[in-house]
Amino acid sequence: FCFMTQFGRFVSMLNLDLPDYRIVQDTHFSLGGATGGTGKVGEAGPIETHVYLETSEPDQTAQEMLDIAERTCFLHAFCQTNLKTRLKIVRL
Repeated sequence: FCFMTQFGRFVSMLNLDLPDYRIVQDTHFSLGGATGGTGKVGEAGPIETHVYLETSEPDQTAQEMLDIAERTCFLHAFCQTNLKTRLKIVRL
């Protein structure tokens, strides 16, 4: 997972104390169309990312770890971009 990779890469490059780190991500989607009984397109809510760090580094350094990992993660950049989804289904 890109976000975790970037976290580990940054920490190892600077020899920071981070013996343990975890993330939990929650995604929320509405039922769309006939399934939801609304006749509307389904929607996705923002992705919630919770980061848990075990470190002796100061809070400012921990925040910097988080900021750099977020800025260099491809998924975070993709999710922050306003895109319109188009889907084409082809029967084989």
